[in-house]
Amino acid sequence: MTFLRRVGIAGILLIFFSGCAHGPEVQREQVALWKGLNQDLTALRAQANYPAAAEKAEEAVRAAEKAFGKNSKEVAANLLMLVDLYEIQGRHAEAEPSYRRILSIYEKKLGRDNPAIGGFLHRMGRFYRSIGRPEKAVPLYARAEAIYGQMLETSRIHYGPHDYRVAQVLMALAQLHQGQNHYQQAETFYRQAMEKVTLSRGVESPDVIGIEYQLINLYQAQGKINEAESSYRNILALYEKKLGPNHVALTDVLRRMAEFYKKVGKDGEAKALEERMAAIRAGQPSE
Repeated sequence: MTFLRRVGIAGILLIFFSGCAHGPEVQREQVALWKGLNQDLTALRAQANYPAAAEKAEEAVRAAEKAFGKNSKEVAANLLMLVDLYEIQGRHAEAEPSYRRILSIYEKKLGRDNPAIGGFLHRMGRFYRSIGRPEKAVPLYARAEAIYGQMLETSRIHYGPHDYRVAQVLMALAQLHQGQNHYQQAETFYRQAMEKVTLSRGVESPDVIGIEYQLINLYQAQGKINEAESSYRNILALYEKKLGPNHVALTDVLRRMAEFYKKVGKDGEAKALEERMAAIRAGQPSE
């Protein structure tokens, strides 16, 4: 359900970049080298060898510059991989200039206010908040919100007020405010998104469950135990309605609820849910 996943941002931007031609000057051997480096870094990352993967990513950036140009989508894609690897290792000082360069490439290719840039601005803002530099995050969040606001207006005009695409923008706005601890605004946008999803895709849509989980995160951050419990019960009821009371898929939400109850000191409720999980796994119907 999450609108602003990292892979999703890269995918959206690559779609927007897809019309950019490489040009006749691109040499096959340079492209082959670039592809080989990307295969190597993918393998190293899969092995959790992050320092070596970062070195390969740096080489891939240089190879992409030679093969496709310094402001190409391939360079941006490799820089995004490099940023991920730097962050995993806590190499924030090295990640920051790569973030700035990626944003510069996107702006040159797409324009400063292109809808596809909103997600990256959000991510960049989260990066600055995570390293204790909120003053750098504020203008990025403000730009992202302005872009999302324009997207929301455009979506409502073109698709109608209850279209799923309107809900997606509302979810992006909710996540943007959630990342800044603006809980009330985030909840408002999540509630609006849930209404649109319910109308466009039905109450049993996976997105409804996803929004309920986001609301749980908001409530727990604010110590709103009763509200969080209500959302958990909503999720469980949706699963039970769709799958029945003894389906094995229910064990995940039951486990989460049990952990929640333990954290808030409701050990009796937690024990009952754990017993229900055990019965489902043993193939015994619950009473």
